[in-house]
Amino acid sequence: MINEASSAPKVKNTDAPTKPIKKTPPAEEIRPSQNTANTEAEPTNKGISPAIIVLIVILSAALLAGLVFGIAALFKSNRPYHIERFREQTYYIIDRDYDGEYDLQYKLFDDDDLYTYYFSSDKEQPLIERDEELEEEPQYNNCDAYPEGEERDNCITLSPDDDDDDDDYYDDDYYYDYPDVSEIVDYDTYEEYCARWGYNQKYTDPTKRYALFSYISYGSPTIQARLSHVSFDDDTITLYVWDNTNGVTADNVGYLIVVPFDNREIIDLATVGLFTQEEFNQVKQGRIIDYPVAEKPIVYLYPQEEIEVSVELGQSDLLTVSYPKYNNGWNVIAKPNGTLIDLNTNRELYSLYYESKTIEKPELTEGFVVKGEDSAKFLEEKLETLGLTEREAEEFIVYWLPKLEANNYNLIRFETAEEITKNMPLNISPAPDTVIRVIMDFKALDEEIEIKEQVLKASIRTGFTVVEWGGSELK
Repeated sequence: MINEASSAPKVKNTDAPTKPIKKTPPAEEIRPSQNTANTEAEPTNKGISPAIIVLIVILSAALLAGLVFGIAALFKSNRPYHIERFREQTYYIIDRDYDGEYDLQYKLFDDDDLYTYYFSSDKEQPLIERDEELEEEPQYNNCDAYPEGEERDNCITLSPDDDDDDDDYYDDDYYYDYPDVSEIVDYDTYEEYCARWGYNQKYTDPTKRYALFSYISYGSPTIQARLSHVSFDDDTITLYVWDNTNGVTADNVGYLIVVPFDNREIIDLATVGLFTQEEFNQVKQGRIIDYPVAEKPIVYLYPQEEIEVSVELGQSDLLTVSYPKYNNGWNVIAKPNGTLIDLNTNRELYSLYYESKTIEKPELTEGFVVKGEDSAKFLEEKLETLGLTEREAEEFIVYWLPKLEANNYNLIRFETAEEITKNMPLNISPAPDTVIRVIMDFKALDEEIEIKEQVLKASIRTGFTVVEWGGSELK
C-alpha cells in the first residue's frame, strides 16, 4: 500500500518584533534675539508604537498560515479519499465516488456457471459440467480405450456409478473456470469476457484499452462496491475500491469494474482497498483488525429433553447479518434431535447463524498445508477429531470445499477455544454440558510451504451439547 502523508509547510516568521530606534528630535532653530532659556524644544517626528508593530507581525503571520492551510485543504478536498495513520498502518478512507468514466455491475452466478471442468489440452471447450450429462462424447470415453502408443489425452474415465458425478475423475489435468479478473485487456478480450460471464458490455470503442477488475464472493447473497479513485503512474493503473458482502447462503455474487482509457504505456493493474469512516473508527476502537470476516458461523443445540434456550452473542455490535434476526439474543425451543422453534416467529429451524467482523486477526504460525484437491479428505478427518457429526461435517465441507479446491494449496488452522471466545463470546442459558466451537482460518498458497503442524484436541459430547462451526479466509 502506498504510504502518503501531507502536512502544511511550517512558516518561519522572519519579521519578529524589533524595538524601534529612539531618535533625538532636532532642536528648533533659535534666533539671536530670542530668549533661549524659556524656549522648549518640540519633536518634529514621532516613532511607531511597538504594540502596533507586534500587531502587524501577528496579522501577517496569521494571513500567511491561513493561505498555506487553505491551499492544503483545497488539495485534500479535491482528492476523493483521505489517509489516516493508526498503529503504524496506513488506512485509505473513502470520501466520495470516482467522477470519471467507468462501469460497475453486479451479477448473481449459478454453480454451473462457475464450476466447469476443462482439460488442460483443450480449455476452450467444457467436457462435462456438474450435475449434467456429457454434452459431447470425447474421442474416447474411457482412457483405457486409447490405442497403444497414443498419448492419453482428452479422455474421461467414469466411475461404475455414472449417476454420481462427484465420483467422476479425469485422467488429465483439469481446472475450475472463475470470472475473477484483474487485468489490462484490449477491446476483443473485454468483449469476450462480458459474453462469457453474462455481464452487459457498456463500451464499444475498439481503440480503447480496458482495466477489468472483478471479485466473486462465494456463498453470499449480496455484495456492495464503490470505486473512489483511478490513478495512472508510469506503467500502472491503480483502482481505489471499497467493497463489502452481506449474508451467507448458497449463492455466489460478484461485481465487475471496467475503466476505459487510451494510455498505451499502461500494462499493469493494481488495487488499493478502502475503508469507510465508520469502519476505520471501529479499527481505532480495536473492533476490527485487517477486516477479516467470520463466515457462516452456525449454532446447533442438542438438549437431552425439550427445553427453552436463550442464546446471546457477546459482541453483537460486530454482526453484519443473522438469521433468524438477532434481537438482543435468540430465544428458541430446542429438541433433542436438534430441531429448533423460534419463539419470535414460530418458524422451525435446524440452526442459528450469523456473520460478524472480527476483533483479532488470527496468527498462522502453525497449522496444515493442504493441496486444494485433498481438501475434502483432510476436512473429513479433522472435523471428526474436533467432534463434529457426519451431518455437521458435511454442511461444513459443502460450504468451504469450493473455496479450498480453487487454490493450489491452503494454509489451514483451527482457532483455539480462547481465540474464538475472545472474538465472539457465546452465552447460553441454561448452561450446556458440552460446547464444541470449530472455526477454521485459511489462506490460499501458490506453492507448498513448511510450517509447524497444529495439534488438535479431541472433543467428547456429554449431556446438553452446543456445536458451532464457521471460518475466515485471510487475504
